[in-house]
Amino acid sequence: MNTIPISLFVLWLATVSSGAAPLPRWQVTLSDGSRIELEPKSETLQLASKPLGAKLAIPISAIRVVEPVGDRGVSVELGNGDHISGHLKGPPLKARALFGDILIAPRHIRKIESSSTPTAGREMDTPGEFQLDYAGLRWDLWRTGWHVENGKLASQRHIRPGFRYGHWANGRGGLAITGNGDKSWTDYEVSFDYKMLPANREFFHAHIPGDSRGMGVTFRAAEVTESWNQPNTCYSLGIKPEGGWSLGANNRWFMPGNGWNPSKRAGKNGKLGSGKAKNCKDPAEAHLRLRVRGQTITAWLDGEQLFEITHDGGELEPIPYGGFGVSWKWEAMGEISNLKVKHFGKRSPGRPRS
Repeated sequence: MNTIPISLFVLWLATVSSGAAPLPRWQVTLSDGSRIELEPKSETLQLASKPLGAKLAIPISAIRVVEPVGDRGVSVELGNGDHISGHLKGPPLKARALFGDILIAPRHIRKIESSSTPTAGREMDTPGEFQLDYAGLRWDLWRTGWHVENGKLASQRHIRPGFRYGHWANGRGGLAITGNGDKSWTDYEVSFDYKMLPANREFFHAHIPGDSRGMGVTFRAAEVTESWNQPNTCYSLGIKPEGGWSLGANNRWFMPGNGWNPSKRAGKNGKLGSGKAKNCKDPAEAHLRLRVRGQTITAWLDGEQLFEITHDGGELEPIPYGGFGVSWKWEAMGEISNLKVKHFGKRSPGRPRS
């Protein structure tokens, strides 16, 4: 076992714990489902990590969220965005609740949320703080950093400040969107060059192994949120680096609570079609053209028509309006350029055009 990285990590924890940061207030969920708001009096929470082969004393002030994982395990999210998994160990947690001082055995702690942790979504943002102009359009920048350079809209290797990133939090993968909920975006065509880039494994400790590059296009975004734990109504097209594609629709679909939990879903979603590009030389770096007109959706990749599908309804209601966005699969990175948007028919006065 390499002890140097562990020693450096423990030294960092000790440095953090020696600071003057005030202890947070927590909302703690116990093994029987009870929820208590309290002020921790212990200075550290002890976590046994099998991969690191060590028992870590994590400073209370550095903890943002403790989420349950597997059989009585937990994932601890730190204030700097790091995640560490393991099992809570050590002496009882000392805390002060409304009804007095208490001791909580680690085995009874299922979840911890810092009351000072900002929630995901627009309500916590300074207006315009996570927006930018690109191709004559105003974009919301979600989950990760984004910037414009040399005519490219590209994701950045850091989490958007204030967003609870992670599999057990509110979402993964950068998303930039324009015209969200805009009823003047009805029939239109978008085209752009894109490039899928390797994943940034620093985002999330449990990154899915292998080449998880992939791009998603959200369109007719009638109601799209930054969190996968809030309702979303839109169409979505996913493209894999080997050329596989999948078209789907969401009707106020989301996962209640926190985290990605397929066993708890609300709303409706489903697949409208799937296939694979046959002639595209490199689907990981290509030109996409997507048109939505009436209830018919058509897409081309490097000039090859991938599909033409008419969504007449059924289990999933057709989505009549909304802008579009681009996203990257899980921790993958990417960029788009040469964006062009064409609207069919009239739009409301004063709306931006590209």
